[in-house]
Amino acid sequence: MSLDSELKVALQAQRKKPKQTFAAIITKVNDDDTVDVKDITDFPYTKVRLKASVKELANKLVIYPKVGSNVLVSMIGNDENTLVISNIDEAEKIKGIINQTEFEVDNEGYKINRKGENLKKVLNDFIDEVNKILVVNGTTINVAAVEEIKLRLNKILK
Repeated sequence: MSLDSELKVALQAQRKKPKQTFAAIITKVNDDDTVDVKDITDFPYTKVRLKASVKELANKLVIYPKVGSNVLVSMIGNDENTLVISNIDEAEKIKGIINQTEFEVDNEGYKINRKGENLKKVLNDFIDEVNKILVVNGTTINVAAVEEIKLRLNKILK
């Protein structure tokens, strides 16, 4: 058999190997979009990816699992040193960035930012402005201020 044929056979055998996935428990959530886990034999794995790329990206969606929760860990290309979380039982936080829109959801609530504006602040400003309404002999609200707040809301919401 020629070297070329041997290489083809070896590559085909490599492709036929099943991708491996195993159960694990989250032991630590790291600041770099990775986690540490231990498998059912308590063997530790560190720096397991939460997203496809190890690069710091401008746009991303990351689901952070809760420490102590069960996850499925998959090998990328059957490499025991390149692992990714493929599924989780319990989420602690979800964070996403899409161009100029950022959102975060956790047990404390929702945070939405868009084009330098924060939804909570805009709504609080609106409420503060509405609270200034004093209806005495036909006095009305500050229409210009309310319109400015409306424009700010339109930057954040669809």
